[in-house]
Amino acid sequence: MKYGVCISIPKTEIIKGLNFDYIEPKLLDVSKMTAEELSEARSILDSYGMNAETYNLFCSADLNLSYAADEHEICAYARRALSNAQKLGGEIIVVGSGKARNIPEEYSFEKGRDNFKRVLSLVSDIASEYSIKVALEPLNRNETNLINTLSDAALICEEVGSSNLGILADLFHMYKNDEDLSEIKKYGGQIIHAHIARRNDMRGAPSIADGAEDLTDFHDALTNIGYIGRISLEVSSKNGFEVNNFSELLHHLKLK
Repeated sequence: MKYGVCISIPKTEIIKGLNFDYIEPKLLDVSKMTAEELSEARSILDSYGMNAETYNLFCSADLNLSYAADEHEICAYARRALSNAQKLGGEIIVVGSGKARNIPEEYSFEKGRDNFKRVLSLVSDIASEYSIKVALEPLNRNETNLINTLSDAALICEEVGSSNLGILADLFHMYKNDEDLSEIKKYGGQIIHAHIARRNDMRGAPSIADGAEDLTDFHDALTNIGYIGRISLEVSSKNGFEVNNFSELLHHLKLK
């Protein structure tokens, strides 16, 4: 497996020497970069021997992906964002963006869900042009009402039917939704990316010192299905970055 961290490109220096293999910035941020800013970002990554291989935060809440989706606007955004991501070593983008896909009560949930499926299909097709895969992220029920579990995500992916589309397993969101880790085995064939954080409401970085049983169980569940992809540390900035505490645990996982 490869291990990365969700961090902006200018902050790459923070993780120097901490055993990470790549970084995962926000696609929304990268989508706004000019040619000059892309060149500067590429130089920063090269100086640390890294790529921005994966991307979270697909878009802002203003770009609706469900009940009021504008397919022309979404496709234009996706092409710009994915083109920039490819230049920085992008191989996977995560479609989370809970607010952008949330469906208000006054709208038809089924119509919103169908619109979202169409959006996923379009984005997946565009991503394939840039040799980038799309990972659909289940989010906890406090963040969205559309796709909360691995089961929800797996069903959507099956209905869309794109070979370029898979699902993301996120330890924090699984915890918030009371999902058992056995679900990883059940849907393992569709998992193409993973996120980790301390499995509690603090959403901090796990460390050996404060116990990491949940993380190692999650890691083992992925290993047991033959998963050889990436795992990104995604922690809340409210609790400090805490990567130094995580580094020892990361080294331990790499030796497993």
